[in-house]
Amino acid sequence: MTLNEYLSHHFITLDKLSQRCNVPSTKISQLIQQRLVMGPAYVVSQSSILTSHVFGSMPCETTTDGAYFHPVSERWVLHAIDVTRSMDESHAYKALKNIFRENYRIALENLNGTLWRLTDCFADNGAIISTAMETRLEEGWDHYLYGSFGLCVANPESEAAIVRKEIVQEKLTALSENGSKASFTNAEAQQLLPLIDEYAVVSMPFSPVDYPISSRKRLVDDLRPRVLAVMNTKAR
Repeated sequence: MTLNEYLSHHFITLDKLSQRCNVPSTKISQLIQQRLVMGPAYVVSQSSILTSHVFGSMPCETTTDGAYFHPVSERWVLHAIDVTRSMDESHAYKALKNIFRENYRIALENLNGTLWRLTDCFADNGAIISTAMETRLEEGWDHYLYGSFGLCVANPESEAAIVRKEIVQEKLTALSENGSKASFTNAEAQQLLPLIDEYAVVSMPFSPVDYPISSRKRLVDDLRPRVLAVMNTKAR
């Protein structure tokens, strides 16, 4: 699909987000400027430049100017507005950041015990390694504010959903050598295929502009055929 079609299908404009939240668009812009809510995933300018925090500025086909938000941004905007009703900007920032960080930490802890061993953040006895955990939490909060999760996560409705996508990608990246691994045992292929399938669900398809350098191309569309080839060979 064209870039216009992709953005129209997967994202909403600032005006549409304003309508859904029943607040002026200037209010949402103010919340973004105050670092109280996630920014747009993409911004189109001069009808030919696509900008995101993830990929930077890239030339694109003629496309409608504007800021494009993941539809789930509505949930985060309303949450931020609710918090700001009872406190000033400084306290609201601290409250929203602390809530995000705590939910993010809990999600990491849950996945460390189930999906993928996060050796940088947790000791063998489950104790938190504070320095690495702090790095993860700060990076998570920054990516949230910059709109990165709106671009990369299929349904960033919660911190848990965001972390799930991030750790599935981390595990898949490690086991596949970032998608470059060329040969697999049957056991490795059997382990990788469900991860590839899950990553295809939890990650965005990416725009036609950034897809060629995206994790989806590398970890799903390029990797899956090689994994399936091993499994099909072993099945003969």
